[in-house]
Amino acid sequence: MRLAIQFAKISGFSPIITTASKSNEGFLKSLGATRIIDRSEILSDAVKKVTSEPIKYIYDAIASEDTQTAAYEILAPGGNLLLVLPPVIDKERLTSDKVLAVVHA
Repeated sequence: MRLAIQFAKISGFSPIITTASKSNEGFLKSLGATRIIDRSEILSDAVKKVTSEPIKYIYDAIASEDTQTAAYEILAPGGNLLLVLPPVIDKERLTSDKVLAVVHA
């Protein structure tokens, strides 16, 4: 996640929103994150409080079924969801206007 935040910052993305525990907020902001959403919050509601702009890019560094599904739900049409593990989103939720990609490093 560290590199993803730094690459997003130097690439000019804004806002850079991440989820984490509040105890990591200072560290994540030092990397370039502009908003930290507490893991206990409902992601879609929290993101709406941060921005009304469509979310076009999401990097899911956890990639559990829950995080993938939440990310996919807030992803704007035409957006890209980057995952560190293979997709496990329910196939009935998938649409042709959102791109899923698995990151290999």
